[in-house]
Amino acid sequence: MKIRIGMMALLSAVLLLAIGAQGADYAKVQKERSDLMKTNSKDNKALRQAVKEGNMADIEKYARELAGQFAKIPNPCLFPKGSGEGTRAKPEVWANWSDFEEKADTARKLALAVAANAKAGKMGETKTLASSLSKTCNDCHKTYRAPKKKKGM
Repeated sequence: MKIRIGMMALLSAVLLLAIGAQGADYAKVQKERSDLMKTNSKDNKALRQAVKEGNMADIEKYARELAGQFAKIPNPCLFPKGSGEGTRAKPEVWANWSDFEEKADTARKLALAVAANAKAGKMGETKTLASSLSKTCNDCHKTYRAPKKKKGM
């Protein structure tokens, strides 16, 4: 009986350690994901400002940076199953993974098109595509990101 209780205690301790280690892994990946999204936000704001100013060199630069970042988003290592707890990532990310991948790829392709049109000096097309890129980002956020919690709640 004592051996059985000891074995149960040992198994419980191992299980708790494994769960704790997984939580620590999730914290690391959640921070990586959050950092990437914050960089996207900063670069997207800079892109919109460059479009307002008509600065084609900056439009191209930020659009290319965004394209590279969008390529990183649909990575199972960045979004491992179970890593949404305590974040704004909705469960729909994992339930609709192929759509999530498709949305990120659409954003990547639009960003590349913005960059190409900016490089070619086509301001009208660049503005239209930049607007589409912003809409694509917003659509993905509506589907896959929960709103910020209000302070005091």
